[in-house]
Amino acid sequence: SLALAAESPAEPLNPIVITASREPNDYGSALTRLGLTGRTILEMPDSATIIPRGLMDDQGARGVLGLIGNDSSMGENYAPLGYYEILSIRGFTLDNASGYKRSGLTIANESSMPLENKERVELLKGVAGFEAGLAAPGGVVNYVTKQPTDTPLRRITLELSGRGTRYAHADLGGRMGRFGYRFNAAHEEFQPYVKEAVGHREFLSSALDWRLGENAVFGIDADWQKKSQLSVPGYQPLGGTALPPDVRPEKMLNKQPWSEPVVVEAQNLGARF
Repeated sequence: SLALAAESPAEPLNPIVITASREPNDYGSALTRLGLTGRTILEMPDSATIIPRGLMDDQGARGVLGLIGNDSSMGENYAPLGYYEILSIRGFTLDNASGYKRSGLTIANESSMPLENKERVELLKGVAGFEAGLAAPGGVVNYVTKQPTDTPLRRITLELSGRGTRYAHADLGGRMGRFGYRFNAAHEEFQPYVKEAVGHREFLSSALDWRLGENAVFGIDADWQKKSQLSVPGYQPLGGTALPPDVRPEKMLNKQPWSEPVVVEAQNLGARF
């Protein structure tokens, strides 16, 4: 029986074909068009990273600090609890006046950038001047805002953390004839790992567009955020040489009767044709 089995011809195996659809803003997709120039990553002689909406939702990120772990070249330059974030790329601090963009337009980085109304975050690394104008050597961060959807969208997110942070977010989109809309609203009560650094924030945004014709669209989007939270000051070496003893990460040095929270209210408005 062994000889007969060895002499019989092997039956060919049927091929297995695996197919899947690819969204245009998949993480790392070479076909993603950057908001800065409208060209795809495949066409650019630069190093860029795309963080899409799906990845932000999966990671529960509500600020840019929740995303820096997706790219080893990103880091915090100064980002204590209760303050706005200053980032670095490849060890170079981003310029607060030119290193941050919102849908391709430069914004001042003097408040925390919310992610509820962002479709993706684009990181252009290295020499970015010829793509984004004036830029620091590290690169540029571009926050691309959500746009109206062609199909009705109704999404509500509720979260409660183990420390007591409460979060609610509503995302509504759709179209009525030639007019499209996208609304986002969020409320958050902070209970971070530093017990005294409590606070809250409110956020509202809208994006509207009007399809004037087959090849013409006018759009306008705006957002508003107010955030109030006690900031956490950092420890410094005693005399510039000795580390302070018994440093505990949950200890709040700013918890005094006269301490006031850091309150920032910011608005952004953009239009496109």
